[in-house]
Amino acid sequence: GRMSEEEKAPNEVVPQADGESKEQNASPGVVLDERVNENEAQQTSPDAEQEEGMNEGEDEYDDYDPDEYDEYGNPREKEEAQPPPPPPEPDAHLPAEVRSLVNSGVSMRQLLQFYASHEKELRKEDYLWSYLKPDVVEEKKRLGYSMAKLRDYESKAQGEERSELIDANLYQVSKPTTEVVKNIVCYQTRRKACCYMESDFMQQRGGGQRATRFVSHAWKSSFLSTVTSIILDASGWPLARLQNTEQSTYVRNTELTCMLAAGRLLSELSPEQLSTKYWLCIFAVNEHRTVCGDCWTCHHLPDWQSNPKLYLQANRCLLCSEIKIFSCACGSLKWQPNEEGSQIEMFSQVVVEMESVL
Repeated sequence: GRMSEEEKAPNEVVPQADGESKEQNASPGVVLDERVNENEAQQTSPDAEQEEGMNEGEDEYDDYDPDEYDEYGNPREKEEAQPPPPPPEPDAHLPAEVRSLVNSGVSMRQLLQFYASHEKELRKEDYLWSYLKPDVVEEKKRLGYSMAKLRDYESKAQGEERSELIDANLYQVSKPTTEVVKNIVCYQTRRKACCYMESDFMQQRGGGQRATRFVSHAWKSSFLSTVTSIILDASGWPLARLQNTEQSTYVRNTELTCMLAAGRLLSELSPEQLSTKYWLCIFAVNEHRTVCGDCWTCHHLPDWQSNPKLYLQANRCLLCSEIKIFSCACGSLKWQPNEEGSQIEMFSQVVVEMESVL
C-alpha cells in the first residue's frame, strides 16, 4: 500500500539529506519560475511596443511628404513628370495673315545680294547717245523735254555748232521702283504667284525675316534712292561717307549715271549692320494680288468683271488697248478694297509692330 517517489504529488516536498547542496536542493518549481521570468522579460507591454515603434520609425518619416499620401494614408500614384510648356510663338498675338506679313522682311545682306545679282536689270539706258552736254540734257529734262524733243533740239544744235555739243555719250540711270516690280518682282514669281520673299532667289538666301523697320517709299522714284536710304539707316554712316571721293564711293545716283558697290558693302559692313531687317512692300506683299495685269481704267467695267482672268492675262488691255504697266500672265484675281485677307488693308497693323519707320 505504500506509494513510490515517482507517484507522489508534484507539490509534495521530499525531505533531502543534510549533505546535499543548495543547487541540488532547488526544486523543479524554481526552474519553471525562472523560465517564466525570461518570457516576461521578452514580452513587453503594448504601450512600450508603440513607443519603441515610434522611435524606430522616426528616421522613416523625416522626409514625409503629404502630397505623396492620400487622406487615408495610402501612397498616391506618382505622375510622370511633364515637360515644360513650349515658349509662346513670337507675335502670337497677331492674326496669322499679319504675322506672315511682318515676317516677310528683307535683311540688309539680302538686299545687297539682290542688287549685286540684278545690277544690269536695275539700270537703264535713259538716253542712248547724245552730242549734248550732260548739264544741257539735265536742264532740258527738268523743263519736261521728251526724247523726241531732245533729239530735235540736238539736231538744231548740231546745225548751228553750238557750244552745248560734246562727243556722243551713254547715260545709265537707276530704274524707278515700278520697273523693278514689273521686270523682276512679278516676272520671277509669275509661276508661283507669290511675294518676292518667297521667290527661289530669296529662299536660297534665307527667305523672309522678322522685320523691325518699316520703309516708306514712292514707286515712281529711283529704286537706288530707296536702297541708299536703307544703307544709311543700317550703317549709321553720313551720306558723305557713301559718296565723298572717287576712291571710296559706294553709291552714285544722278540723272546721268548710277552705281552701287554692293559687293564692297557686303564685305565692309559689320554682321550686325547686315542683319538689320526691313519691311519693304514690294518684297513683302504679293503683288500678283495687287497690281500685275490690272488696268485701272477698265477693271470696273461689266465686260472685265464677267471674265477677269481673261482681261488680266492680256499684255494690252482688251478694252482700251493701252499697254499695261505691270503686264503679267498669271491672271491672279486682285484684292478688292476692304476685302477680308487683303494685305493692303493690313499695312497699319504692320507699322504698329515695327520699331521705327524710315
